[in-house]
Amino acid sequence: MERQSSFGSTSSAGSAFSKSPATPKIVKDAEKEHGPESGGGQNLLVALFGALYTLAKEKINDTAGVAMFAIWVDFLMIFTLLLMYEYPWKVNPDIWIYKVFYYIQIHLPIAYKGYMFYLVIFYILVAILFISVAICVWVGWCFMNDSFPFLWPIKVARVVVSLFVSMFYIASLNIFLMASACDKQGGHWKHIVFDVDCLALPHVIHAAFSIASGVVFLTVALLLALADHELEPMSKSLLAAPHSMCELRSLLCKTVITVADILFKPQPHTQVIMYTISCGLIFYYHARMVSEGNHSYHSAC
Repeated sequence: MERQSSFGSTSSAGSAFSKSPATPKIVKDAEKEHGPESGGGQNLLVALFGALYTLAKEKINDTAGVAMFAIWVDFLMIFTLLLMYEYPWKVNPDIWIYKVFYYIQIHLPIAYKGYMFYLVIFYILVAILFISVAICVWVGWCFMNDSFPFLWPIKVARVVVSLFVSMFYIASLNIFLMASACDKQGGHWKHIVFDVDCLALPHVIHAAFSIASGVVFLTVALLLALADHELEPMSKSLLAAPHSMCELRSLLCKTVITVADILFKPQPHTQVIMYTISCGLIFYYHARMVSEGNHSYHSAC
């Protein structure tokens, strides 16, 4: 579905915003891009894409410094993962660089801090996730009803989405999935860090929340990646892209890497295969996008 058809009725939401003394730039952009349309607009699809457009249009990582920081965070999360001493590298695990790697993989110091400490951090993130989803539902409801009584939830959601979902996606998903990192030992499924029975109460409840939260988090991230593309050809954002497919596919590859790291840790050979395929595809998708961009530029010239 093209973006234009998805947001054909967002101008009606803009009229509701215009009653407020502080009309958000997001609605002005929607009005300018799509123009007024009669009929329609009161449906779930407009609510969904209206919420996605609102959250994806303006992000804190549009500045050059924050954009570079986001790129380095993604790179370091994967790079340090592949160099961790749990794999058979001929290195001294006590050297300082591996202590840095350990803290970059933030789910590890959180988990090894203790079972209760991890659960506190885990449920804080779960609460943030579901509150963010509730805000997205509220934004969709506002689009359906042409009424935006408050603007602050949208601003909060934008910050959460930029940090929690976009910039620290791998780190957040690691923490969500850590409760499900189990291995079969002596006929019982034991957690690889906490040494608790994964199928016994109360941990089975935590594991269920872990899987459910991971699925919801992935769904939100995929939907936001799908909506996150730039229609303005003169955009100066370093992360601007004319379409979302490259980022969408890369996000799926990062998810596979994260799942392999947490859930397939007892099967290192399977991990290596998943890592190799996913990293190769990430390189291919981005190299292809750069090649297509250069081709389009020279054709235009």
